[in-house]
Amino acid sequence: MRFLEKPKPVVLLRLVGATALALLLLLLLSVVSGAARLAPPSSLSAQVTPIWLGNPVAAEDYSARHIWDLQTWQGRIYLGYGDWDINKGPVRIWYYTPTASVFFSETVYVSETRPAAMVDEEAIDRYVIIDDDLYIPGTDPISTNSWDWGNFYHNDGAGWVKHRTIPLGIHAFDLASYGGELFVAIGPNGGPALLRSDDGGLTWTPAISEVEPAVYLNRFYELYELEGTLFAVKSPTETLRRPSVYSYSYQYSGFVTTTIDLVPDQPGDLVYVRDDVFVFGDSILYVPWARETVTSCPGPISALYQAHIWQDGQRVAFFDGKYPRDVVVAGEWVYVLDAGGARCIVGEGLPNPAGYTATVYASTDLTSWVPVATAHFADTPSALEVLDGFAYVGTYNGDIYALPLRHIYLPFIFRGE
Repeated sequence: MRFLEKPKPVVLLRLVGATALALLLLLLLSVVSGAARLAPPSSLSAQVTPIWLGNPVAAEDYSARHIWDLQTWQGRIYLGYGDWDINKGPVRIWYYTPTASVFFSETVYVSETRPAAMVDEEAIDRYVIIDDDLYIPGTDPISTNSWDWGNFYHNDGAGWVKHRTIPLGIHAFDLASYGGELFVAIGPNGGPALLRSDDGGLTWTPAISEVEPAVYLNRFYELYELEGTLFAVKSPTETLRRPSVYSYSYQYSGFVTTTIDLVPDQPGDLVYVRDDVFVFGDSILYVPWARETVTSCPGPISALYQAHIWQDGQRVAFFDGKYPRDVVVAGEWVYVLDAGGARCIVGEGLPNPAGYTATVYASTDLTSWVPVATAHFADTPSALEVLDGFAYVGTYNGDIYALPLRHIYLPFIFRGE
């Protein structure tokens, strides 16, 4: 099989002049003054000037430029974007390399006749790292792909390969490895919505016995492992207007229901946990979404939730009234992007004319939070990643920015050393 050739740079931006000098001086200040006692965090400004890195998806329609995910892998930052509500696609794989300040594109091996294709989906909603390999669940295949099979894409370091093997999997939302097997959470065109594979995704068998008859409601959005147990999160239904949590049981060789309620304080609207669930220590963190009907526009609830294993979810009080949009776990730190304003998940309507003042908060215990970067954006900040002392933020317009993180450059402020 042929894989992608050496990628060619398509966008180039280097940090030069006053910006680079300012960052260098800030880093030197950190090194020189690290041992000294510095002022408490409340007296220091987290305000930074965002460094615009580029917009490799600028040629797409506005709704297809929305950045849904940023994922680091092998020193790169991959971009998830697109619009599977209005059926855009195929989409190109883009990533940014901070060491070279360049955006690259990659192709996918599909077959001998299509050795260098784009992703045959209407969007890339997320990337998933499994055993150091990078995966793309096939969110919504383009119209030339039938609904008989769904897709996932795999990069083991040698290049991207498309696998069209998921039976009836018209929407693949998440992938996970557990007990030596690969699991996928899907929205199928009939049939079970949780599948398992013992051969790396070549073939699949059901991992749950129940099947919800309504296609829109027969969806599992999330898979996560917490303290040795694999969990799956199901969409709300007409009778249960909140997400259901299932756990994998070796006794029953499949997923079974639990009594866990991830959003016990959210009555009324249909509530979803459909973005990434983030594992931090012995807890999960997540931002629920809500909408009135299965066809109305979902928007994030202005709250961040936390749940321990087998326990119901509860709000992280610090974020009540804020607008959390994304979470990053990096070592002992967890980072949360407060978008600075509300926006529908599919970005209906125009952005706030005044823009959005967003803040990245950091914590090591989920109790004490400090602002480590605050910046103003013209459009909604929607995705966050952290790498080598910088926060990377993607917006609904497709722009990618870098923000220096304050606690990285002043390392002793928040650690009490």
